[in-house]
Amino acid sequence: MNIYNYVLLWNRFPRLSLLLITLPLLLINGRDPSLMPYDEGYYAVQARWIWESGDWLTPQWWGTPIYDRTNWLQWFIALAYHLFGLNEFSVRLPSTIACIVSVLLTYEIGKILFNRQIAWLGASILMLMALWVSEAHTAQQNTALVAIELLGIWALLNITDSQPTSLSSSRRWRNSTSLATSSLSSGAETNWGWGILAGATVGWGFLLKGFMIFVPIVALLPYLIDRQRYRKLVSNPGIYLGLLIGAIPTGLWLILSCYKYGMMPVQELVNKLLFLSNTDTYNPGPFYYLWNLPANIFPWALFSAIGAIVVWYKFLPLNYSLLSLTLGYPIALFILLSLFRTRMAYYTMQLLPFMALLAATAFGQFRQVSRQQIGWYRFVTWLSYAFSGLGIMLAIAGIIVIIDRPLWGIVIPTEIRIYALPAIVLGCGWMTIFILWQRCQPPCTPYWLASWLVPVWFTILSFGVQGALTNKSPEFKTAFYQLTRSRSSVPPLANIANQRINLLIDTAQAKGFEQTNNRNLPLNTDQHKALILLTFYTPQLGRQINNFADLPDLSYAWTLSVPPQLAAQTRTVGKIQGWQLIQKLGNQ
Repeated sequence: MNIYNYVLLWNRFPRLSLLLITLPLLLINGRDPSLMPYDEGYYAVQARWIWESGDWLTPQWWGTPIYDRTNWLQWFIALAYHLFGLNEFSVRLPSTIACIVSVLLTYEIGKILFNRQIAWLGASILMLMALWVSEAHTAQQNTALVAIELLGIWALLNITDSQPTSLSSSRRWRNSTSLATSSLSSGAETNWGWGILAGATVGWGFLLKGFMIFVPIVALLPYLIDRQRYRKLVSNPGIYLGLLIGAIPTGLWLILSCYKYGMMPVQELVNKLLFLSNTDTYNPGPFYYLWNLPANIFPWALFSAIGAIVVWYKFLPLNYSLLSLTLGYPIALFILLSLFRTRMAYYTMQLLPFMALLAATAFGQFRQVSRQQIGWYRFVTWLSYAFSGLGIMLAIAGIIVIIDRPLWGIVIPTEIRIYALPAIVLGCGWMTIFILWQRCQPPCTPYWLASWLVPVWFTILSFGVQGALTNKSPEFKTAFYQLTRSRSSVPPLANIANQRINLLIDTAQAKGFEQTNNRNLPLNTDQHKALILLTFYTPQLGRQINNFADLPDLSYAWTLSVPPQLAAQTRTVGKIQGWQLIQKLGNQ
């Protein structure tokens, strides 16, 4: 049997092997994790209030209802708090699970669109994309949104294009890029189960990400229109039942919220959508994704582009319908995201599973290249040579950083030292690409493929060991650690862990907390970030107080500053990033 089947385990245990690839990258997180203020910290503190108050209906911020976003992620985080306590692991557990589900669903979708070999390789490449791994270690809505989208697309494929291909069970890699014509016979049996699942994902997606769930739905229109696939959907009763099932939790949440707060929840959800579509606050320009996406998933964007060319020219005569999903959907989604005024790097996560499958198609084409195919062979040869050269430069750069000696008068910044070990690991691995390609004859070919993938896996692992993937706010965590253990504070914060700590902010500032997402909060960015993290890490939270006189005697509070006339009535326990922890002394 080919050594490839032994080493990669895709032949007999594809899902197990994917878990073996994925779990170490997700679970090895360093010794000292910390949260990112936006938006991870915000979801974490909202989930904390849900967990501690028992109010699963109202998302809030220091007692003020905030309906600028839906609540599903916060519910899952709150459930994780109940199981594992208030910590960073619980905050990120839903994203971790969503990442695993997305990798497995990418494999399942790839099996339908291509075959098992490309599906396995595509799912593996997805886990090796830097943007994907980074967001998988962050409590964001987007990782879970991708999982829901892939779940819906998987269900749609099983309704419209589910007939297995003649080559999907092939064990020979030489057939890895073969495609089969999808069966769309009108007499196919209606599948209620897949219809229910496809319909339900719409409501689940809205409860997770609000109106943003409709963006991938619009992007799917080219696929649904092609060969009139929509006829199978509209004729499937399970679709309508699924839409109803998915809408029930969202509808109940909105109805009960409106019963309690009037139309404010709906108004804030709509206002948030209008704000994101009209503001220039997060608008880096219309061409942002053209350079940001390739930079965030280097080098896989290059192979995705090559895979797109291979699919277009080689497989178009065999399966025209394949293009409507593998190319049409990501292109349509990319255009829609670019047209949206607010542009964030993590929005493009929705593209990554299909880009990974296209990259796998490119590698499948490379493995079929022989010396007789002069054009392709020369291209892959030069590509291997270029990345081997890049590997040499990365290894040298990493060694220079580790040695920590000024080079040509240039002092190496401390911030980049964390990249030294990953650069050496990646560089040493990629050095072998050209050598193995020159010797690339079966059974050596799997080793050439491994020279691309394995170094990236160990590079990401090295980042995880150093805590670079999970320690999102190292400066704050260090300052908070020092504060809680400072002997100069009287008493140390560690000794008042059982005391409720309030938030003291004057009336003018308090108005900012009433604004959706605190957009008008009169704090600078650093102060606002620190407040979010303080709200999560403070052992016992009190309540927001707008006047010093309302602060009970001998109680504690976080505040920005103490007026000089009140200094005699307070004791400063500690300071952290612009905030002071004070105790009101009261009358002596």
